[in-house]
Amino acid sequence: MRKLTGMKKKRNRRKKRRDTIAGLSRTVVFLALFCVFLGMLTFVAAKYIRQTEKTSVANAQEFYFTSDLLDGNVHQVSTQTDGMASVTLTLMNHADELRYSEVDIAYTVTVTDANGNEETGITVDPAKGSIAKGENHDAEIKVSGLKAGEKYVITASTDNTYAKTLTGTVSVNAVDSQVYASVKDGGVYIEVTVWTTESSVSNMILKYCAGLIPDNTDTQLKNAVTASTDTSIQIGESGIWTANTSHVYRFFKSVASRTYKAETNGTEVTVSEAN
Repeated sequence: MRKLTGMKKKRNRRKKRRDTIAGLSRTVVFLALFCVFLGMLTFVAAKYIRQTEKTSVANAQEFYFTSDLLDGNVHQVSTQTDGMASVTLTLMNHADELRYSEVDIAYTVTVTDANGNEETGITVDPAKGSIAKGENHDAEIKVSGLKAGEKYVITASTDNTYAKTLTGTVSVNAVDSQVYASVKDGGVYIEVTVWTTESSVSNMILKYCAGLIPDNTDTQLKNAVTASTDTSIQIGESGIWTANTSHVYRFFKSVASRTYKAETNGTEVTVSEAN
């Protein structure tokens, strides 16, 4: 009986040791898995921080490069007494009062013909420059030496990390023109400015294409209709324009993305879609 009791005690001790070893093994495995988990968590956290830092570095700073004249449209200008013309354009580092560039803008201004050939005899002052970052800053560029009856393509491009190109076309009226016109794009509308030189003009006609809706609150356009085809109306008070007179006519667009140009021929002003 004693022998059986002793054997039973031995078995219990061996079982206890096995249970202890098994418990220790489970603890070791748990600790190992826990360490692996912590390592992976640390790796993921470090990777997230690095990616966040890289993303922050890669995020582009605000950049705006705009112009009053270089808007993709055609602008008519008149000649001076010497038969030559000049224009002054403004380059800006902002889209409005609240949105402005956070980097300096280095720019270059060039003048070419419609085929992209560089024009000679044209003065661009300054042809190169820089607009400071922050708040609203402008740069005025004067382009002179433009000849009557010619068209010029003016281009302003950035010369730093941020690449953007602005383009506009200047059409110089003939020396004997009595009427001039230009178009300013307002997004959902256009403003057509018509003016005379030192001579009075009779029976001036304004032609406009389909897709333009005249602003009937203007007394000169009160009887004008929305164009479904090319339409024309007589403009000016009683059809008579005195010398050095101007007026701005507003037309709403049926399609906001369309752009328009104004051209003159004698006493006619034609507003059509820009190509």
